[in-house]
Amino acid sequence: MKCTNCGHEMPDNAKFCEMCGTPFDNEHTQPADDDVRDDHNNYPARETTPPQNNFGRNGYPDRAYDDRYTDDRRYYNSVPVYNNPGFNDPRVNDPNLSPRDQKPRMSGQKKALIISGIALVLVIAILTGVILYVSRTKVSAKELDEAKENFLPPAQAYEIDTTLDDPSDDNIKFKYDSRARISSCTYTLNEKTYDQRYGYNDKTRIIKIDTKYRNHAIFTIEIDYDRVSEANKFVAVDGYYIRLDDTSLGKSSPSSAVAVETAAPEPPAPKIVPTEPPKPTQKPAPTAKPTEKPLEGYKKLYLSFLNTTNISYDYGALIYLNDDETPELILYAEGAEVPHYVCYIKSGSVKTFTTADSHSLDYTDHGGYFSSGKFDQTGMIYYFNGSSVETKHSYSFFNAGNQYFIDDKQLTKDEYFDIIDGYGLKTDAEDDARDRSDLPDYIRDFD
Repeated sequence: MKCTNCGHEMPDNAKFCEMCGTPFDNEHTQPADDDVRDDHNNYPARETTPPQNNFGRNGYPDRAYDDRYTDDRRYYNSVPVYNNPGFNDPRVNDPNLSPRDQKPRMSGQKKALIISGIALVLVIAILTGVILYVSRTKVSAKELDEAKENFLPPAQAYEIDTTLDDPSDDNIKFKYDSRARISSCTYTLNEKTYDQRYGYNDKTRIIKIDTKYRNHAIFTIEIDYDRVSEANKFVAVDGYYIRLDDTSLGKSSPSSAVAVETAAPEPPAPKIVPTEPPKPTQKPAPTAKPTEKPLEGYKKLYLSFLNTTNISYDYGALIYLNDDETPELILYAEGAEVPHYVCYIKSGSVKTFTTADSHSLDYTDHGGYFSSGKFDQTGMIYYFNGSSVETKHSYSFFNAGNQYFIDDKQLTKDEYFDIIDGYGLKTDAEDDARDRSDLPDYIRDFD
C-alpha cells in the first residue's frame, strides 16, 4: 500500500504515512486501477496507445512521475526542442506561449554596457571640445606680453596693392561690410596672428579698431573719418588700412549724380540745383602738408609701440646710445627710485630692457654705456651693442664712510672714480625728456 500524497510504501494497516504524516482510511485508500496512476506503470491506455513525438494525450510532453516541474515550466525550459527542425509543436506559433516569432530581447547587462559606452563617447566629445576651446583662447602672460611687444599695425607689417578691390593674400586678409568698408583684418606677424575688428560711427565720424591676439584685447585706436580724403580706395592712416565710401565722406555716389542729371525736367519746370562742393565754412577733408616729411621707419615703430605698450610711464626721450643713426627711446615714471625702460629696434620690432630701480639714466652718447643712477648711490653700469643689453658692473658709493665698491670689491676713492670716469657717463637722458602727452609729436619731429 502506498501513500496517496507522497507515494511512500506503507503497511496495510497503517493509519497515516510515516513519511509525510498524511492520515488515511484503509477502506478508501485503494482506488480502482483505472482511476489511480501507478508509480511504476503508465495508464493501461498508454500501454496500448504509444504517445506521438513524446507527447501524451493532453498534447504536452510526458514526464516522469517524480519530475518536480509542472508541464508548463518544463515546456519553457526545453529550449533545445525548438531548435530541432523536425519538431512539430502546435504551440510554437502561440504568441502567449513562445517568443519564437518575436524580436530577440536584449539582456539588461547588454543594455547597460551600450548605455555606458554612449555616455563615455559623449563625455569624451565634450572634454575634447572644452580642451580645444581652452587651447585656442588660453594665453600665458609671457606670450601675451610678447604679442604686445611684437605688434605692428597692418600697414607697417605688409604693403598691399591699393588699386585692387580686395588686396587680400596669404599674409593679410580683409572682410567688408555692405558698404564695401573694411569690417575686419587678420594677419600674421612674427608667427603671431592678430585679429582686428572695425566699428563705424557715422554720427561721430569715428572708426574704432580693436586688435586682439587669440581673443585677448591688446590695443584699441580711434581714427577720424576726416583723415581719409578719397572714397572707395585703401589708404594707410597711423599704420591702419582704411577704406570709406562716398556716404561716409559726405559725398554723393556716382549713381546718385547721374540720376540728378538725367532726371532734370524740361523748362519751364523748376531748375534742379546740382550738388555744390563744401562751402568754405565747412570743414574740408585734411590733406598732407607740403612740407611734412614722411615718418622714418623707427618713428612709426615707436609710435605704434606707445599705442600698445602696457608700460606705466610719465616721461620719455630719444637718445643715441650706440654708434648708429637710429635713436633709442627711454621711458620712465615719476619718482626717485623707479626703473627706466630702454626701447630699441631689432628685426623690425621694438624690444625693451628694464633697468634696476634708478635715480636717473646717465649714458655715453654713441658710446653704448649707460647707468641706473648717479655715482654717489648704488647702481649698475650696462652696455648696449645695438641688439641687446648686458650688465657690466655694479657699484656702491658711501662717501661718509669712505667706502667705494665695484662688483663688491672695495676700492679707494681714486681707484673707484678712475673706473667710473673711464665710461664717460656724462649725459642725463632726462635732459631732453617730454611728458607723455607731448611725446608722440616729439617723436614725429625728432631730427
